Amino acid sequence: MNYRINIKPSAEREMRALPANVLRRVDVKIGGLADNPRPHGCVKLAGIEG
Repeated sequence: MNYRINIKPSAEREMRALPANVLRRVDVKIGGLADNPRPHGCVKLAGIEG
């Protein structure tokens, strides 16, 4: 099952400001979230358990 990744326009603007090599790495990682939105090693940043 694939998920759809939505990126806010403000995040797109910030990403365009990144160096090309960094942007490619970020793009690959974000694109990978469509296949696996909770990859091994990810941790919850904030909120209530559950």
